[in-house]
Amino acid sequence: MIQRDSHIVLTGATGFLGCYLLRLLLHKGYTNITCTHRSTSRFILIEDIKDQVTWVQCDLTDELEVESLLQNKVDAIIHAAAKVSLSNKNQKSLMRSNVDSTRLLADYALDRGVQKFVFVSSVASIGPGLQQELIHEETEWKDDADNTAYGVSKQYAEREVMRAVAEGLEAVIINPSMIIGAGEWNSSTVSIIQMVDKGLPYYPSGSIGLIDVRDVAELIVLALENEGLSGKRFIASAENWTHQKIIESISKTLGKNAPQKQLPAVVARLGIIAATISEWVKGDKSILNAQSIKMSQESLEYDHAKSIRLFDFNYRSIDQSIKDIVEVFNHCKEASLEFGLLDIED
Repeated sequence: MIQRDSHIVLTGATGFLGCYLLRLLLHKGYTNITCTHRSTSRFILIEDIKDQVTWVQCDLTDELEVESLLQNKVDAIIHAAAKVSLSNKNQKSLMRSNVDSTRLLADYALDRGVQKFVFVSSVASIGPGLQQELIHEETEWKDDADNTAYGVSKQYAEREVMRAVAEGLEAVIINPSMIIGAGEWNSSTVSIIQMVDKGLPYYPSGSIGLIDVRDVAELIVLALENEGLSGKRFIASAENWTHQKIIESISKTLGKNAPQKQLPAVVARLGIIAATISEWVKGDKSILNAQSIKMSQESLEYDHAKSIRLFDFNYRSIDQSIKDIVEVFNHCKEASLEFGLLDIED
């Protein structure tokens, strides 16, 4: 049973999701938290709470450093750190960062008698499912050329967790869909607000599951605190929206004109070719790379029934989340701030 004074090791605390998760743990009264960081980590999102926890610089793919991290008694590990990229050019580094780190942490958790292991995965690790069907936790994964390198890395990381479960580790896996929220405005999915604010000529044809970053943090803490979940995975996704609806909602809230035209298939194909060349020649790390353009044309909709059943959870409405995010964005824009955060208590 995890208590408020239990020793929790949290990876990824300096990132977008991690900063909300750390704030929530502190808000709930957890007093013994050790967070990992890399030599290149930025603390901009958690500068105000940084001194309330212990920090350890750790390469999570280095066995000696992971062994040192877990040398003292640890009650729970929340593994939220991950390399996120939709560029298939990064396949090797994704496998190393996401699979090797998970294997090492799970192995040492087993060896050191850690009570609880919570692994933050992604819906990308679940099979795409059939057309017109919601994707759920039991949707079959298929090794396919269309899988993203990120999705493959998360699928194999999950296999490491489930192997450890078979060997006696109590672990649970959470699979968030596209996470929206406030953070660094030029980073990851947060940048969509800035992109819409600057204006988009088209909207993509596909659809995707969305979830507020605060809901993901709350579900992770529920997974940490609840018993009897070992070996379970659950999708964390509030609503399924078309990309057109997402862009129209953000545009309206920003007071901007939404694009009226759908991205033509031929333009999408040319964009994929151009982005692929850019990635390989220039190492382009833009959110608009070949894989993201391709995915934006697909219908990826998720069933969240299991998460509601397990935790009796009420998701925030995406409409309200967008209003909250835009409010923070407008304040930051006026004040020339490069980041902003949502209130975890709202």
